[in-house]
Amino acid sequence: MAGLSREERWAVVFLGIMIFAGTGVLYARAQGARHEVTVVQGRSTVKISLKEIEEQLAEERKININMAEPEDIEKIPGIGKVMAGRIADYVRTNGPFASYEDVLKVRGIGPAKLEKIKFMIKL
Repeated sequence: MAGLSREERWAVVFLGIMIFAGTGVLYARAQGARHEVTVVQGRSTVKISLKEIEEQLAEERKININMAEPEDIEKIPGIGKVMAGRIADYVRTNGPFASYEDVLKVRGIGPAKLEKIKFMIKL
């Protein structure tokens, strides 16, 4: 870089950084494309991202506390035998929970406990 002014050297360095950053962006986009699955069923083809698959699996693992037995409700981390029994008893007595906030009506479940279990249950 001999013979270049200070501004020209900075311009060359800046261009090098921009080329490097651009290459990184292109690489990231290419990697994103690899995180997609093509599902073929009959004549239909659907592309679905791995993130969507993970979200669907997480949803399927949730426990429906409106329909579950106490033994199943106990599988929720932080919910013991007594609390699972209270949840099941509440549903039998009052009917199904209509919202997550209704779960707060169960004795022993407060806002903090609900926030911890919310992502593991469905209604």
